[in-house]
Amino acid sequence: MNNYAEIYNFDNYSGKNEMLKNKDIAIVQKNKLISCKDAFNLFWKANTNILYVVDDDERFVGVLTDKCLLKQIKEDGDEQPFINKTCSLIRNKNEKDMFNEAKHKFEKYHITTAIPMVDKDGYVLCEIRRKETDDEEKTIANFRNKILKYEKSHYLGKEIVYLRKLLEEQDIVVIGSQERFDILFGCISMKKTKLHYVNQLENAYEFLRGNKYLLIDLSPIGNRGRYDIYNFCNNGYFWKQFMEFILKIIESEYCSKFYQITNRDNDILYNYLDEYMIGTGKFSKICPFTDGIMKCMKRQHFVVECSKEIYRTDFIQYILKLNGIEVNQVRGDNELTLIEYGDIILQLYRLNKRLSDQVPVLNFVFSENVEVSDAEKLRIEEGQYEGRLHFSNRLQDYAELYSLGENSKEYLEELTESLCFQRKRTFENNMVVFEDLSSRLVNIENGLRKTCYQPQDYAGTIYVLGGCTIWGWLVEDQYTIPSLIQKYINRADKKYRVVNLGNGNVLNVDNLLESLFISNNDLFICLFPFLTKKIKNELSVIEIGKCFNDIRKSKYAGIECFFNMVHHCGTNGNILYSEIIYGELEKHLKDFFRVNDFRKNVLYGIFRTNFKDLNLFFDYESYIEELESKTRRAQIDKKKRIGCVVVNCNPFTFGHKYLIEYALGKVDYLYVFVVEEDKSYFPFADRFELVEKGVRDLKNILVVRSGGMIASMNTFPAYFQRHEASQVKEKISVSMDLKIFSQYIAPRFNIRFRFVGEENVDIVTAIYNKKMKEILPQFGINVIEIPRKCVAGKAVSASVVREYYEKKDYNSLVKWVPDTTLQYLIDRDKNAEVMYDISGED
Repeated sequence: MNNYAEIYNFDNYSGKNEMLKNKDIAIVQKNKLISCKDAFNLFWKANTNILYVVDDDERFVGVLTDKCLLKQIKEDGDEQPFINKTCSLIRNKNEKDMFNEAKHKFEKYHITTAIPMVDKDGYVLCEIRRKETDDEEKTIANFRNKILKYEKSHYLGKEIVYLRKLLEEQDIVVIGSQERFDILFGCISMKKTKLHYVNQLENAYEFLRGNKYLLIDLSPIGNRGRYDIYNFCNNGYFWKQFMEFILKIIESEYCSKFYQITNRDNDILYNYLDEYMIGTGKFSKICPFTDGIMKCMKRQHFVVECSKEIYRTDFIQYILKLNGIEVNQVRGDNELTLIEYGDIILQLYRLNKRLSDQVPVLNFVFSENVEVSDAEKLRIEEGQYEGRLHFSNRLQDYAELYSLGENSKEYLEELTESLCFQRKRTFENNMVVFEDLSSRLVNIENGLRKTCYQPQDYAGTIYVLGGCTIWGWLVEDQYTIPSLIQKYINRADKKYRVVNLGNGNVLNVDNLLESLFISNNDLFICLFPFLTKKIKNELSVIEIGKCFNDIRKSKYAGIECFFNMVHHCGTNGNILYSEIIYGELEKHLKDFFRVNDFRKNVLYGIFRTNFKDLNLFFDYESYIEELESKTRRAQIDKKKRIGCVVVNCNPFTFGHKYLIEYALGKVDYLYVFVVEEDKSYFPFADRFELVEKGVRDLKNILVVRSGGMIASMNTFPAYFQRHEASQVKEKISVSMDLKIFSQYIAPRFNIRFRFVGEENVDIVTAIYNKKMKEILPQFGINVIEIPRKCVAGKAVSASVVREYYEKKDYNSLVKWVPDTTLQYLIDRDKNAEVMYDISGED
């Protein structure tokens, strides 16, 4: 029997294959497997996620996988583990056939562990695994670099301060050495007295079952078994998981939110717990927020329990009082759920305090007086939220919330896809730039849920804030409350635009108000999900429950409005709420007549440009200074017509030159930004030189590097991951790159024209061009798309040039690239003995 040693000492395999052969496997005898607990400890010691079971003669019988075992522990407890005797296996054969068969079986049967290879007599020889793709050093370096950057960041620096405070206030059990912990988490200094190191566990099952502290396992990254145990059981963190969690809570500003809502001085969370929640709070995985949230709930006389089983369902369970109905809520996002609920209430409260003397703020609340139908009451009493799958299984139950026809199932199936959409700020640049998401029914642009029917010109802005109700949970764009309010405003011919700032995870109000353009003509609408006595005593709040009931009975009798709570409305509910809200809003709207009052409605002008962190993330000032210096030397007059092209030139072709020459014919001066990211077939230094040589016969042109803000991995990663990105084209985000260019680079050099080549083949570039035509004109930049240059009826493409180059077909290349590029390709391939005809196209 093999010792339970590390199993990742793979045989080296020189072939370009996704599979690896491992002879150092974990084998156990069938009659020695006594219980699930014993099997669990074997997985722990072997650091694997698959055990090979043999009989008394050591012939292969079947396998035990960690996920099957963990599931069985959850359901059956300590019974004898289930042995899978019908698993895939490979008979001994040559390496090429063995790897090909393994690859086929991995894909066909969706195997996530490994496949055993046995000989003709049934003895296990080795296992076949996929290659490890995780790079431990790269993972650590990426985490450390992000923490160091965030620490200096204007927005996120305070999150690091609060994170350290969180971690210093609780005990942490570390499986591993202090030296390794310092390597992994030294960038987050923590009190040494709160760290408890455990190097050897004789009985991992009992230890993990009884642990009551935050646990971090420092095992090497290849140890699949322990990673799966923590991921499935939620009773601790593998260090890589903990890094991911830390980055998530920093980037979502949870650390500062936690201290804001648990601060007894504001009493917001305490009032909320006291007025809306009863019963027992049950917590699972110990995370950095657990101790604080549990103390907070205990002070409100909750009975707080923390699971001590090996499998700890990742949830908070509590009783929520909604409209007089007690709802047994089970939420699957852990302690963060309570932080989000409390934070929404607190942020709206603080926004009122900040704006009360500046602009009108109208506060609304869905009070407990809202009446629900029998069907709605049943859904609310169930109170379950299981994500997209839950709603996909009950689509027909919800059709009445939309007043749909025969195609309701297809319509609702499409809407459920938007459940994963959210307002997500991209923190790599810290400039309040958001990720865009798009579909036919739900769209997020510039971090904002799309508001339909916005006017071209406006004089005032109505900012609408709240949680999922305002954002538009499970309704299409045109039926969100802000979109419906915009329709009312347009009918009344009032020159206001409505902006949807709703989200389940409201951003920090201080940061938000610092970012918005706010004028005397603006006003805010806040929709509180819950209203505490403290808020009611200090703020003017309009309770709309009774009004809702009256309108529903008189105008919309018999219609269904709510899903599993009154905050989750279908189309019908939003129509009612928007009618009520507009009735109050109308009293505060002004009439505008002066031409000077009107501004052009620009979606990307909602947030201010912010230079605070540009130097930190993109070395902005140094880059701009370099461009300014080159601009002066080139004697470019910024008062003239100035344009640009952004090219990768991988390598430089006649197509690139055609685009540049065309652009020069339309402007006085032209910037050629060459993509600097070294992710291409040819290195940047070579590509840049080829462009300079290829255009040296042209005047009024300046070739410059793109830097880290134009078509880089930070701003436009899909460009360098085209194969993967093209498979999920709806998730390709290109607007960040274009907005940075439009706000931070083009204005400095008065670039008012950007030229692009037509794209009919590459999906990523086609999406980029399409979005460019939508975004850049809003900043006064004209986008001019021209057809590609063709040779013998075929569009000139750098990818085709690379194919010719790989084939050493220089006769064809003569027609596709300038002499400078051709000579470069020949010189690069020193061993090529090529005869080619230099006559033909210039």
